[in-house]
Amino acid sequence: MAEDVNALAQEYFEFLLTAWPTWGHLMGNYEQADRFDDVSRAGEEEERRRRLEFAARAESIPPEALSAQNTITRDMLIFDGRRNAEVLDARLEEFGVDPIRVSTAHRLDAGTNLIVGHAIEVVDHQRLPPRDGLPRDHFAS
Repeated sequence: MAEDVNALAQEYFEFLLTAWPTWGHLMGNYEQADRFDDVSRAGEEEERRRRLEFAARAESIPPEALSAQNTITRDMLIFDGRRNAEVLDARLEEFGVDPIRVSTAHRLDAGTNLIVGHAIEVVDHQRLPPRDGLPRDHFAS
């Protein structure tokens, strides 16, 4: 059983290096250095699915047969897999706001949809004060 939990932990670590190649690169692993993290919705869904799969596989290992250290490894696989899946479920990226990009973007294209991270924010140009002394219609397309 100890071999099972340690093999699973190694597989999980290799998965993390693939799912987060930027993190792997920072850790000194250059195998995925030619890639970037997949931040698409499909990429997040795949990462979530895989994390829950690892957690379920760890849960299937009976803790009674494990040493204290291997029980901690098993529990951490379950915790990390489920917790990070829940973080992905929260879709926190959709709440990201960059005030610099928003203020620059609404000056250039007020009244249209702005993409901020993965979220779309609709800017009502009637509520925005005129910028740089130019009238509001100056920004209309």
